[in-house]
Amino acid sequence: MGILHGSQGKLEEADLLYLNENWQDYEVTVHALKSNVRMIGAESSYKLSKNLEEAAENGNIGYIKSHHEKLLMMVRNVVGIIRSSGKRIERSVYGEETYEKNTGCG
Repeated sequence: MGILHGSQGKLEEADLLYLNENWQDYEVTVHALKSNVRMIGAESSYKLSKNLEEAAENGNIGYIKSHHEKLLMMVRNVVGIIRSSGKRIERSVYGEETYEKNTGCG
């Protein structure tokens, strides 16, 4: 599964967990989303997902409810921009670095 697809999948999962008020699983899913958005270089989305993860861990449901929609918007926006650029995000063999490679599509 690619990083962009993984980010979008985790975002959809987090939204479903949010709607069901399943904060324990929301925390785990937002943690995974946090890793994905960091790999694509979306620093603002990374910081917000980190704050939401901590809010879920600490039971700060008010923070989650006031910031969840913003995270959805931010991640969807950055995924859309990357997809429309015609570039592909890839990881190094070690999974530590990300870079863009023009695939000629798009």
